[in-house]
Amino acid sequence: GWPVVDVPATCVCSEAFTVPHAMCCPRGGFPTLCHNEVRDLLGVLLTEICHDVAIEPLLAPLCGEVFRAASTNKSDEARADIRAAGFWTRSEAAFFDVRVFHPDASSYHNQAVDQLLLQHERSKKATYAERVINVDRGSFCPLVFTTNACAGPECSRFLKRLCGRLAEHDKVSYSQTVFCAGTLFCDVSARVPVSVSSPCECVAGIGGSGGPSLA
Repeated sequence: GWPVVDVPATCVCSEAFTVPHAMCCPRGGFPTLCHNEVRDLLGVLLTEICHDVAIEPLLAPLCGEVFRAASTNKSDEARADIRAAGFWTRSEAAFFDVRVFHPDASSYHNQAVDQLLLQHERSKKATYAERVINVDRGSFCPLVFTTNACAGPECSRFLKRLCGRLAEHDKVSYSQTVFCAGTLFCDVSARVPVSVSSPCECVAGIGGSGGPSLA
């Protein structure tokens, strides 16, 4: 590969700055860049078919609620990545939280990608689902992607419904909507300064990436 020049010796997290580290650092690395781009793009697409769409909305304040899951986020500043009313059902607020992780990080050595996706989905749900369901009276769906174009089962279900709803709204074919959504994700990936597979493969189900096929 091409050598990377003019980079700092040390990352902001105090680890040595290397390309593999940049791919998985949670403090401003490639997963963070992908996370923000994907979050914002999905927010734009959801405004086409839902109302009351918000990016990083505060969750409803707690009033002494007790949760079964000890991992539930109880912070007064707790936020989901996206809220959209009417996505799954007409009157329900749907909350989504995006996670992008690098499956080739050393901490995931010898772990299957399918299992990692499920692990991250469970982690997100353990943090947000109980609070969203019982306090915000909404639904919660984790949107988990890898940096090399795979999506978790719940994210795949979300993407299929999103494309279906967009096709119905725009009165075009489902396959045409999948193609357009894939093009948008390709545009996002072009603005992220690392050359790896993009989330468009998750939407379009192309390239044998292991991502969801939406056809």
